[in-house]
Amino acid sequence: IDTANCVNDTLRRIDNTYGLVKQHLPESGEEAGNIITIGKVASTMNDGTAAALVGADEIAKLALEQRKALFTGTDEEWDALPVEKKTIYKWRCNNHRRVLIAAEYQRAEERLDSEHKTLNENRENNCFH
Repeated sequence: IDTANCVNDTLRRIDNTYGLVKQHLPESGEEAGNIITIGKVASTMNDGTAAALVGADEIAKLALEQRKALFTGTDEEWDALPVEKKTIYKWRCNNHRRVLIAAEYQRAEERLDSEHKTLNENRENNCFH
């Protein structure tokens, strides 16, 4: 898998989707303050694959850059903000975790069964004295 291309493709799709949504949003006036921006992202969720982790990192980076760019205070005021105002939380999907744990458990059982079978065959062939 070409991780860089996957991430770039995902970001391109996000850009396209944002472009479609933005067409229906006001550009100025009272309602403009309520528009969707990546700076409002508070968290991401992914399945734990390399591409998803890189994508989450990139989204978090862009969100924080925009959040800071839109901040009207000084750098000192930004630095003084609570950490949760400057943090993008990255979560893993619990369903994916559950499936990954179940798959790893199954692989471990298969390895143990194979080792147990080999041990029994060796005993039957008098390999242990």
